[in-house]
Amino acid sequence: MLQQSEHVDVRRAALGVMKQSLHVSIDQDKARDLARQWEPDVAPVAHAAPATLAPEGRAMYHLVQACLSFGTGWCTGFRGPDERTGDLAARLRQQFERAGAPSATHLSRIKPADCERILGAGPDPEGAAAPELVELQARALRDLGRHLESHHGGEALRFLADTGGRLQGLVESCSALPFFHDVQRYRGVEVPFLWRSQRLALALATEFRDTPQQGWTEWELYALSSDPRIIGVLVEADILRPEQGILVRLHAGETIPAHSEREIELRAAAIVAVELMVHALRREGRPATALGVDAWLRAQPRWCDAPRPRVRTVSY
Repeated sequence: MLQQSEHVDVRRAALGVMKQSLHVSIDQDKARDLARQWEPDVAPVAHAAPATLAPEGRAMYHLVQACLSFGTGWCTGFRGPDERTGDLAARLRQQFERAGAPSATHLSRIKPADCERILGAGPDPEGAAAPELVELQARALRDLGRHLESHHGGEALRFLADTGGRLQGLVESCSALPFFHDVQRYRGVEVPFLWRSQRLALALATEFRDTPQQGWTEWELYALSSDPRIIGVLVEADILRPEQGILVRLHAGETIPAHSEREIELRAAAIVAVELMVHALRREGRPATALGVDAWLRAQPRWCDAPRPRVRTVSY
């Protein structure tokens, strides 16, 4: 399990990575210049569950979606994980509307073929990766189902209630699921990016706002910028400066090894760059958060086609 302070320390850990970084640097002046363009009224995007579902079904929808979302390293038919997540969410909505929410017992027994039937064909995954991807998705759902049965009476709402409505509580609960335990090791130091857990918390906070299940609204704690979408945006904006070898891989669509120093430095650099923007805005009296800046960067059409690093990872 995570220690109480680990999630809050993601920014400190990312800064520590950048102090030692050999492969990626940050143009701090350009980060501050871009911050001046920030607009505060851009809300983070989260895909809603079908409105016809009861709260238990809506909670299960988001848990299942969080388990199934894998990013740029696995599919070539998408520009990045945001597009893949959008397509997956649409197909998952159709499945939940047609058949309702699966039980924890059903999830605990799911097979790759079941995932293929649920999700359909979709854009073509990279040939060699397709069987491995579907097996990973099935494993993630089995892990979820068994965890719900063992610790939360098989109920998604009990899983959420046991977090106390706190982001840290959700991160701690999710750490029992292997694919959510996004704590990378960099030169002997742990870096708790925890992207998948935070993304789930944001989706739940949006889904259950103004309901008895509301929670996970400590907006200042979110640090979601360690995924390929934001990395690609910041490279295109010339704020992140990867070494030439990384740039070649980025523009050629070649994969960057998961858990490598280069991948961790890219992720840490994105966290630190967004924090630089936040601090620049706050010095001007503008009440920015990393979540708000992250949402604004994702929404900018000028960077929709920015190349994104491809990493075959279970962390995002």
